[in-house]
Amino acid sequence: MKFQSRRSLPNAFGQADVFGRTTSAGGTTVRYVGTRGGKAVFERTDVAVTSDATTMTETPVVHPSTTHTNISGTVGTVPVSGTATSTSYKFIPARGSSQYATQSRPIQFSLGKGQSMKVSGRALRVVDVGASSVDYRIE
Repeated sequence: MKFQSRRSLPNAFGQADVFGRTTSAGGTTVRYVGTRGGKAVFERTDVAVTSDATTMTETPVVHPSTTHTNISGTVGTVPVSGTATSTSYKFIPARGSSQYATQSRPIQFSLGKGQSMKVSGRALRVVDVGASSVDYRIE
């Protein structure tokens, strides 16, 4: 079983991103490793991801630039004039961020029939334990 964790990208004021963007915060993996003494044996491994990602590091910028050109003169004896406007755009990509993951040492735990344990906010409940299998439910 894998449970992934996410956290909101903080904005310039330290609050959650108004667009709901998130970044990885790590996760938890629980593996069934066998049966011992009528109980199911599981191994839990947690990974924490630390990141300096913010809305400012992950958002590109499009910078418009408008230019106005005016011309005037004469053609023969007739005065003429004109105006031209053009807009260009400069794309500045997102700066990006860095992150690193740290993994905790695996923890083994045993659960018998009818027992449960909280894992990442959910309950792992053992329904039945066989000689080489386990029936479980995530609640």
